[in-house]
Amino acid sequence: MNDNPPVSVIMPVYNVELYVMEAIDSILCQTFSDFEFIIIDDGSTDNTWNIVQSYNDSRIITIQNDCNIGNYPSRNKGIKVSKGKFIVVMDGDDIAMPERLKKQLLYFEKNPDVIALGTNCKFNSDDNKEFIPLNHEDVTISLLKDFNILHPSLMIRKDAILSLGGYDEAYKCAADYDLLCHLALLGKVENLPEILMMHRIHESQISQTKRKEQNEFARSIRRKYQLNFINKYKSDAQGCVCLEEIGIPEIGLAICFYTFADKYNYDKYKKLADKTIDVLYKIITKDIPVCIEGGLCGLGCGFQYLIRNKFLDGDIDEVLEDIDHRVITILKEGSNKEYIKDMLFYLNYRISKSDKIKNERTLLLSSFYSDYIKKYNNDENKGEF
Repeated sequence: MNDNPPVSVIMPVYNVELYVMEAIDSILCQTFSDFEFIIIDDGSTDNTWNIVQSYNDSRIITIQNDCNIGNYPSRNKGIKVSKGKFIVVMDGDDIAMPERLKKQLLYFEKNPDVIALGTNCKFNSDDNKEFIPLNHEDVTISLLKDFNILHPSLMIRKDAILSLGGYDEAYKCAADYDLLCHLALLGKVENLPEILMMHRIHESQISQTKRKEQNEFARSIRRKYQLNFINKYKSDAQGCVCLEEIGIPEIGLAICFYTFADKYNYDKYKKLADKTIDVLYKIITKDIPVCIEGGLCGLGCGFQYLIRNKFLDGDIDEVLEDIDHRVITILKEGSNKEYIKDMLFYLNYRISKSDKIKNERTLLLSSFYSDYIKKYNNDENKGEF
């Protein structure tokens, strides 16, 4: 093996004895052969480690964790010892097509501004290929809504992934989505249209066993990505956005679309934003919680941001009249105590961000907020909250 191979394939494995041999063989049989293959056994309790050890190939480097530390910590461990200029992501239950590495490397050579490159894939359950965004713009936009890039198909410039600190291990079930979001804002991320991976779906995968936890992490990642996207692409005249202003995912998406449309004069994104807003206007009348994240207060903060930055026409006080009324009513009634802090944030936001400091509505909100916050602080000190 070359002492300084250009490519490092990193593959954590955990209890994949049924599939790992096919995964390893698919890498060893690549038409491009100058690589190191770092396999990290993450505390397997089946025959996985014995199968890995049975291979006699100088390109294979094996690491065995003392215990199960998790997929992403294992990947970070592999990255730290890797020598390649490019990091290739691989899973122990997937299969790489023979020309995967060759075609990805060739694309990088022709496109030096690309920092991460995935491929199209097919699933073991059928012969249909997955729809994936190809160019950087489509990848960037798609990440605002979901993570629809096959993580194990990625080849990433090592200096790019190191600049981000590797995988964020706090996102135990979705650090791949988080990494892609950061990469997409750092440089160009694209996909090859060719099917160069076979992705296996089975019941023991993280996406199957920890779906609820994964979805919760994904919501948090998506919200932060929307915030970073807006603040990256906004014009000088547009205000920075905060997390409370994108408490509703669709509000965040609409602001992202308006921001991108304004930045590049793309009418199609303005139309997408308008459609999203049409749906959101209807939510105001529905019985949704009054919290910020996924609730009425988040909706109100988002609408105020949109009007204040002239993405939407209308008077802020008129648009938010129903939300203002509901928040004040709930606070007066003393119900929904779990959302009191969110409602107080909303009122303070309305007052501090108002374009008409002296108007009647603002004075009303300000007076109510001042009176209530005193009562709230007194009650909190008494231990009643």
